[in-house]
Amino acid sequence: MIRRRRLKTQLYLIIIFAIVSGGILYSNIKLNRETYNSDVINFNLNNLPKKALLSVRNTPNSSSTTEVYYAPSSSTKKKYVTKSMNELGKMDEINKYFLFLNWMTGSGAEMLVFLLEKIQGMNSFKHVRLKGKQILSSHQQETLIDDMNEIRRSMAVPLSFDRNVYFVNFTFFERQSPTYLGLVRHPIAKVVSQSIWRNNTDIAECLLKNQNNCTSKIDSKNFTIPWFCGFDPRCMIINSDWALKQAKENVNRFYPVVGVLEQFDNTLKVLEHKLPQFFKGANNIFNATLIDIFKNKKEPEISKSMENTLREPLKNELEFYIWIKKRLENQIMDIET
Repeated sequence: MIRRRRLKTQLYLIIIFAIVSGGILYSNIKLNRETYNSDVINFNLNNLPKKALLSVRNTPNSSSTTEVYYAPSSSTKKKYVTKSMNELGKMDEINKYFLFLNWMTGSGAEMLVFLLEKIQGMNSFKHVRLKGKQILSSHQQETLIDDMNEIRRSMAVPLSFDRNVYFVNFTFFERQSPTYLGLVRHPIAKVVSQSIWRNNTDIAECLLKNQNNCTSKIDSKNFTIPWFCGFDPRCMIINSDWALKQAKENVNRFYPVVGVLEQFDNTLKVLEHKLPQFFKGANNIFNATLIDIFKNKKEPEISKSMENTLREPLKNELEFYIWIKKRLENQIMDIET
């Protein structure tokens, strides 16, 4: 009897010990799991990229257009480096769903920007306005390319961009190029109108008095060729045959359409035909909203003496303009035949 009681007591003790040990083990497992989860959460939060370089916000005139302002970053930004074309393997040199209008001052390109903002919804793309300098160093060009690609990744829809900047060769940095778009204006009309708009009385008086060296008073931003040639120092030389040749090569390679302000109707026809993914219906929108503004814009009066004074200094500018105009006219003929 005594022995039986002793066995029962030992059995109870074993059960109690097992229960206590199990509870302690369970508590340790739960604590370790919570600590692990906490570590994982902290790791993920601490390693999220901080978007300090770009600030994207809606513009007042359009509910879906965004403007991107470049601001210096005080903290280190985790950069997502776009793979080069070699790393990505065989692909098209130009992305037809990535449009870049690098517009120049005084060319009338604000109408193309307005159209892109108006038709982005109906054509299922997003327009982004970029702010920044016109002339960039090699490092700044590559930064711009990476930032534009980061915006494309974050939005994941067809995008059009515009910026007042010289031509950037994406392929030089082994990146896929956007489809470039440009608009030109008669060089003499552009120079004269910009001198009036900027209240540059020096050039106005110089032209009116038929003085020599009037072109030395012209702002270099009024020349067209550098906007299509790029950032090579030779692109900035007036009447450089090398710059003219390079600008033409870039247009043929990267610009399916370069419009002409004086032939804006034809420009819209070619845009709708060549780039329907962005400009389908553009002609109707223009006729409904912009045509009156366009018709009421007055071109500056250019006397024969003014024209003669500028014709020789702007020789290559005029040749480039006539070449672009002929290219557009040939595209119209191809559409209509």
